[in-house]
Amino acid sequence: MFGVAFFAVVGSTTAFVRLNYPPSVWPTAIAAMTACFGIGQTLGPIVVGLATDALGNLAYALNISAGVLVAAALSTLAQGKVRA
Repeated sequence: MFGVAFFAVVGSTTAFVRLNYPPSVWPTAIAAMTACFGIGQTLGPIVVGLATDALGNLAYALNISAGVLVAAALSTLAQGKVRA
């Protein structure tokens, strides 16, 4: 089940790019989004570890992570089509 989240990200970013950009920029746009996803995957555990060490409890860091995820999800409600 854990790996399903990664497939969802790849599928949704690919669909986003294909719906909002012309075919000539699809490879570049998908590569940029994949790079950003990779950076987030790398920095996320480091930030959670630092927050856990600073606050003394993993629950705080997980709650912060959940809050960031909810904020990101809500921000997509206001997103329109990109003008490329």
